[in-house]
Amino acid sequence: MKKKILVFSAHPDDETLGCGGYIKKLSKINNTAVCIFTTGITSRTKFNLKNINVLKKNALKAFKILGFKKNYFLELDDNKLDKYPLLEIIQKIEQIIKKEKPNIIFTHFPYDLNVDHEIVTRAVLTACRPIIRNKHLKQILFYETLSSTEWSYKKKFKPNLYIDIEDTIKFKTQALKSYKSEIQNFPHPRSIKGIEVLSKKRGSEVGLKNAESYIIYRELG
Repeated sequence: MKKKILVFSAHPDDETLGCGGYIKKLSKINNTAVCIFTTGITSRTKFNLKNINVLKKNALKAFKILGFKKNYFLELDDNKLDKYPLLEIIQKIEQIIKKEKPNIIFTHFPYDLNVDHEIVTRAVLTACRPIIRNKHLKQILFYETLSSTEWSYKKKFKPNLYIDIEDTIKFKTQALKSYKSEIQNFPHPRSIKGIEVLSKKRGSEVGLKNAESYIIYRELG
């Protein structure tokens, strides 16, 4: 039976960094959708509408590589989600959940350094509270986002779920390469080498060559 998968990400490229390998595996037999909250660029000193459109096109290329069937761009201001009423963000999420009826939801680690990540997850968890209208939801996973999760000063990411991505790591790195304006040079963690290093580190923790790790926030059998 096909499952419905929904990924919530604050910025374009978070979805690739956080769960690109697992999504590629899931998209082969399931319906996958992604929601990007912000433009990912409006907080920078030099930007224009062209930059935003280019980043969006890059995101769509990455989505195609990873196998996403549907996407949502909310186009809120980058690194300024704290200026919006939380209720407004929650309601946007609830509308998408009502439409998609996901069985599995991916979202950020709630203690990330980035304020947008933190707010997205707070809003997602509120929208996903265990009530009748969310009875289709069976699992909520927190993913780690390079250059944010590992820099957290509040709480460290301690995974309890590992996914073998030996057969999909190449698609994850290929998807990141679509983000020409976002990708950095090593030793910056948000780089091709950074992805590969983390994948091997997580893999080595459980006897695999390459893995992605997650925290299971909620799971129903």
